Amino acid sequence: MPANGQRREIRLCVIGESSVGKTTLLRQYVYGTPDEGHEGALGEFTFDVQVQTGSELVDVRLVILDYRGGRGPDDAAEETAFRGKHGFLAVADLAEPRTLYALEQWIPAVRQVAGGVPVRVFLNRVDTAPERVGPYTRWLQAHYPDVAFSAGSAQTGQGVTEAFEALLFEAVETSVKQPDSLEVSDAGMIILRYAAKRGPIGVTLKELMRIIHMVDFQGLVEEVDALVHMGLVTREDFGPASFRVTVTERGEAVAQWVAA
Repeated sequence: MPANGQRREIRLCVIGESSVGKTTLLRQYVYGTPDEGHEGALGEFTFDVQVQTGSELVDVRLVILDYRGGRGPDDAAEETAFRGKHGFLAVADLAEPRTLYALEQWIPAVRQVAGGVPVRVFLNRVDTAPERVGPYTRWLQAHYPDVAFSAGSAQTGQGVTEAFEALLFEAVETSVKQPDSLEVSDAGMIILRYAAKRGPIGVTLKELMRIIHMVDFQGLVEEVDALVHMGLVTREDFGPASFRVTVTERGEAVAQWVAA
């Protein structure tokens, strides 16, 4: 990593109706094959990449969540699955028009919980229903003119890498452009200072719960997600209710600046 480079954790999420090919799409991007046999814990895939934004090379710990099963956008909003994410790839099936119209629920749910993070649409199965690209395109342009989209195939790999890399670039660029004068809450600052003190060892959720009493469990998780979104810490999940927080170079600089 360059001496003056940045390191960020970027969390993306693949959303959409069940059976639109989300898991196959993600397997194709991560492993280069749609075949089963590769699986991330709880549908989460983590790996390191580098992203060039302008003149700056950013080291990224990329975490992609496959939002699986029959759960809908309301379920995600209620369980805060969308919080702390930096971008969303919404998938629709060209062979199933209802999955396109369902984006009218998915996209607002994402924006309500995650704020103004990048959202892109991937029209899957162009290899089996290419004639529907035109109608789907017109519908998207009419309903979501501000949302970028592309067509491809999770099965053949057409357009998959391009879609993920476009979303990743936009998410990193948005994160890098965030102002330096960050609004960190009192609880968030305690987390940041403690994580900075622990350095590469990090601090676990259990440890944070012992030292922070001004917020409840859900509030603590939201404070950590806010710090992740600002690029001040990274979060390593061990399960549905267990994780470790590690300070980033930017977070360490903010903690030192506040303490000065």
